[in-house]
Amino acid sequence: MTSEPTIPNEGNQGAEPVEVFGHGFTVSAEERSHVVERLEHVHRYSGGVERYEVGLFREPNPRLAKLRDRVEITGIGPGVTVRVHASGPRLERALAAALAKLETRLHRHHDRRLEQQQGTGHQDPVIDTTA
Repeated sequence: MTSEPTIPNEGNQGAEPVEVFGHGFTVSAEERSHVVERLEHVHRYSGGVERYEVGLFREPNPRLAKLRDRVEITGIGPGVTVRVHASGPRLERALAAALAKLETRLHRHHDRRLEQQQGTGHQDPVIDTTA
């Protein structure tokens, strides 16, 4: 069994494993390292995400050339699951679109966690009745 590529993590947890698999084609080592390299830029917002599963899909139908490659990224951790997918004519464009979506989802999740910790989320208004 080969070891999974990892993204370095600044916390004490060690590193976040990344599983890259392909459907309809075999994923080369170059593509695998490219995916892991691109995921390194997103890990700053990945609070709570322990591992990533990246699925690369290739459409065999030549009539669907605009949607030839599809990327699905799933971030899994205790209490959080983030899933995004994007399609494109090339793997690089589909990966870039999926990572942009992943970054926005992780950023929103990060902001929600901060609001819950600080108590600045949805609160009932305080009404002064001493008038």
